[in-house]
Amino acid sequence: MGGDSSEFKSMRKTVETMYPGIYTTSKRIGHGSISSIDMSMQEQIEAFAKLVQEDPRLADGFNILTHSQGGIIGRGYVE
Repeated sequence: MGGDSSEFKSMRKTVETMYPGIYTTSKRIGHGSISSIDMSMQEQIEAFAKLVQEDPRLADGFNILTHSQGGIIGRGYVE
């Protein structure tokens, strides 16, 4: 508990090093870690879906790499 998208920077850097030219992004849902407590899971999934739709570089599909609760949000988005 208490993590947010900013903590994923080192993973993004690793992926970018392994795959030069790849587009990576971290999506912050709500107001960061507090939103993992005060937003329902459905609200978090909907917020993630909106962020994806707003990013034109994801329009043709994307791979998702998550950690912890992000995995649940990612799965909810896919389903």
